[in-house]
Amino acid sequence: MNDISINDPIIFGLVAGVISYLIIHLDAEFENKKNNVNISNKCKCPLLKPSIKLPLLISVIVWYCAHYYSNLGNNTSSDVFVDTEMSMFEDNLTFTDLAVFSNV
Repeated sequence: MNDISINDPIIFGLVAGVISYLIIHLDAEFENKKNNVNISNKCKCPLLKPSIKLPLLISVIVWYCAHYYSNLGNNTSSDVFVDTEMSMFEDNLTFTDLAVFSNV
């Protein structure tokens, strides 16, 4: 198993997931404290509970983006999807060719 450094994509994903969960948790606590002040007894709002789904989604997206950009410079010719050879349509294409219109 190779060493894990700070530049690994999985570290970026984990950090992004933890930060997003903390933000959601602190926001839910703030909203729950704000709603606990009863101005009137007519309406009682339910407590907000932070979910783990959104931080997991954010961490997977950040991991994928970091993995993509870390491997961007390591591509070989078999990894590149775009073919660098000229196609048969681009072979004889020049901008000095004149269009031939014939009246039939």
